[in-house]
Amino acid sequence: MKKFLKKRDSEPRVRRMTPLSRTINSNINEYDEYLNQVMAPDQDDIIRNIAITGKYGSGKSSVIDTYFSHYYENDYLRVSFATFKGQRQTEEENIFNFDPNEIYLNIINQVIYQVDASKIPLTGFKIKKPLTKKRKWLLIATGLLSVSWYFNLPNIAYSWFEYARNSVAIGLWLCFVWHALSSISISNLVMKVKGISTDLKLGNDDFFEKYSDEIVYLFRQSGKRILIIEDLDRFQDISVFEKLRELNTKLNANGHSNWKFLFLIKDDIFLDANDRVKFFDLIIPIVPFMTAANSYDKMREMFEDKSFDDELLFTLSLFVTDYRLLINILNEYTVFHSSTNTSERNELLTMVVYKNLYPSDFDDVQNGRGKLSEIFNEYQTFVESKKSQLVTEKQEMVKIRESTAATNEAEAFFLYVSRKSLSTRRTIASIVDAERFIAENGNIYSQNRWVNYSQFLKDDNDYKKIYMAVEKFEEQIQRLNKEIKQIEDSDIVSFVPDDLATEHDKMVWTLIRQGYIRKNYVDVVNRFYGEENSRQFLQNALVGQGELNMDLEFDSIGNWWKKLKLPVFKTPQIQNFYVLEYAKQNDRDKYEIMIRNSVNFNNEFLEKMLRHLNKPEEKNQYFEDFIEYAPTYLFNVKDLDKKIILRILNDVRYTTDPENIELLVEYLVDNLDEDLDKNLVNDTKQDIQLRLGVLTRAITQIDFEEMTDKSFWDSALSAKVVNPTITNLNQYFEENGLTYELKNFITTNSIRDDGVELDWHLFKEMLNDDISIGILNQFITKLNRKDKYNWEEFKSEVTLDKLILLIEHSMVELTADVFRTLHDGNTPLPTILISQNVVDFLTEEEIQPLTGWINQIIDMSSLNIENFLKTFIRLLDKEQYQKTTLLLSDQPEKFEKILNSSMNYTNQKITKNSNNELLLKWLVDKGYIKEFSDDGRENYTIR
Repeated sequence: MKKFLKKRDSEPRVRRMTPLSRTINSNINEYDEYLNQVMAPDQDDIIRNIAITGKYGSGKSSVIDTYFSHYYENDYLRVSFATFKGQRQTEEENIFNFDPNEIYLNIINQVIYQVDASKIPLTGFKIKKPLTKKRKWLLIATGLLSVSWYFNLPNIAYSWFEYARNSVAIGLWLCFVWHALSSISISNLVMKVKGISTDLKLGNDDFFEKYSDEIVYLFRQSGKRILIIEDLDRFQDISVFEKLRELNTKLNANGHSNWKFLFLIKDDIFLDANDRVKFFDLIIPIVPFMTAANSYDKMREMFEDKSFDDELLFTLSLFVTDYRLLINILNEYTVFHSSTNTSERNELLTMVVYKNLYPSDFDDVQNGRGKLSEIFNEYQTFVESKKSQLVTEKQEMVKIRESTAATNEAEAFFLYVSRKSLSTRRTIASIVDAERFIAENGNIYSQNRWVNYSQFLKDDNDYKKIYMAVEKFEEQIQRLNKEIKQIEDSDIVSFVPDDLATEHDKMVWTLIRQGYIRKNYVDVVNRFYGEENSRQFLQNALVGQGELNMDLEFDSIGNWWKKLKLPVFKTPQIQNFYVLEYAKQNDRDKYEIMIRNSVNFNNEFLEKMLRHLNKPEEKNQYFEDFIEYAPTYLFNVKDLDKKIILRILNDVRYTTDPENIELLVEYLVDNLDEDLDKNLVNDTKQDIQLRLGVLTRAITQIDFEEMTDKSFWDSALSAKVVNPTITNLNQYFEENGLTYELKNFITTNSIRDDGVELDWHLFKEMLNDDISIGILNQFITKLNRKDKYNWEEFKSEVTLDKLILLIEHSMVELTADVFRTLHDGNTPLPTILISQNVVDFLTEEEIQPLTGWINQIIDMSSLNIENFLKTFIRLLDKEQYQKTTLLLSDQPEKFEKILNSSMNYTNQKITKNSNNELLLKWLVDKGYIKEFSDDGRENYTIR
């Protein structure tokens, strides 16, 4: 306050809130004409009960004060109930509890102090007041003269002195008796010496009825003729008005006076409009001095010498419409600003207005509680919930990406349909089929109905997640990171509720949206109360309990620094950025203690301190101290400098919660240092989830020989970061065999030829598996061929097309089982098998050929197939037979006549030899002739 008083010459003085003269704000006393009509003694004696009406703060008192300061200044009594104790509002109802007799007594209490006591010597209501000096000297003189008279001092007989003395003594006694009688009243023949207090015991009697004569006497002797009554309407009781109207009637009963009662009330005291106009003789409405329409102009005028935003003043004017309240706001602002000299004028005015409009909530606001706290806590809960939701979604997407073997949409769909055994209109037996199905937007049976692929992608949430993780992974991760960053950086302005029901909520959210109430509103409020924030902070630190306030600023830490012992610096409540800075500069022991004990508290104080600092060199200095003095402390790397994050990684000084690991992985993804990434993957001291994240997301290409931890090989294959070379395939197969991960890697990658031959046994395993023929065909030329495969070893597992592949590349031993397998599969002979060796093998082993095989062999003119045809002639069809006659007989035309049943075909003579005999037997078997016989002349005859 001293500081404020010193500045009073430069700062505006505070203003009184008592009613102002209307002439201060207006050059015209606009109500004089109306009041003059009824206030003059010789004016209309019918108008005696006058109502001056207007809402609270409209200026009723100002009008009356202005008028009576100019006219009839000594002709009125005034009664006000602005602070009367009867204003006790119940919690259940919006009414006041009061005794009407208390109101009447209060009127007399206020009136009696405005009347000269000498004018009312006969009243029973006395005012307590001390004896005057004159009366004191008179009492002393009376006493002395009485003693002198009684004892005849001095002893003078019948002298003029005795006569004078006795006369004066008698006169003084007569005065004494007169004043004594004025203090004595007789009631029910019982004499009572009245006290000089007006605090009477009324019981249940009606005060006005019981003491009506006393009251009338009091008013008439007052020498006044006007009674002004303010704020009587707050009791909401018309009966009080009725009693006062009766009193007015009594006062004017004999016609010797013209008493006027002026009631300063609100318009809504009478619910019935007729009652309102019947009760009063005249009603003069007061046009409010300040309303919602001109509140901005008044506020702008009052704060004209301050630097405030017009937007703020306009907003506040919508909620502050009472002039006296506005004056008090100006007064409090002036005091607060003089005490703090803050540059945050808008914020200060905002909180002063809040204090005046909602005083009951303001104490809670100072302590971080109350309605404002609820608003910001609700916002913080929303932020944390939304962020947790986004982080969970991100982690789930990363998990799906790491767990699926698919690298594109077709692979994802193929694997999903296979795993779920879903029905499709077109069979999906391969990734190629899946690609075609997606391109054609084929139909799939899902959720008890047939839908096209586009609809399926929308409806099936499980598949949609896989699709997004495979096809839109980077895009979705960037989106989620952006949304997480946005929610972290978001302001409460984005959280304005839809339903703002109360006046409080409307004002607060408007000011929040405009930025005049911010997250640090507690600091703004407490700063206006000097070192109150320091006191609360130190209290919490000393007891080791209470809220933390890491970013609280202090005016002078040095004033209390040495008073705090070392144990205080082991508590979390002492953790504060400015305290730590002061300790670093002035007290190394306490500085080390604060850092060392941070390990015991899960509040990220050290990380927040690093974020608080602005200069990189300062951050590095503090970080080095943190590393040294808190060797077991684990850091959360959010928003830390890259150089510090790298040091944290190298020293393995990070927390292993999923969110922090994700931040580290993202840092390494953006860092683009694959040597660092590979070292981290091989560093067993690092967190396993971090290593896996780096392997699957930060590294683009790696060989198995670069990975010392073989347990990560499967993850590397699934993430497709392994170089697709024969060397890596052989190395993995030698260690693990043909696993699901290796098979998927082989089938979904184009394997590069690095000059190394594929392991023979790996290819054999691939044959035994369900790897497609197209993929197997890619590896045929890259095989390290040691020997031919034995069909007996894996014929039960290998499909027919794979057998054909082996046959075509001479990679299988040709056995009877091989040909029987081809025969059973109704499969044409591979071109490589249409050879003399195969023909001879089939003939010797008597492996029955298919019709197609016979055609293939017959069409190969370079082969010697006589024995083959002789062996399998019974299997020939007509066309094959015709071709055979050309090969085996020198009389093919005769056999052709028989086949066509030409004229005289039975008269033909066919030369006798073994080939012709076989051909004739075929004709008999097929029913073309009945029989044939030897005619003894080296010919066969037929019939």
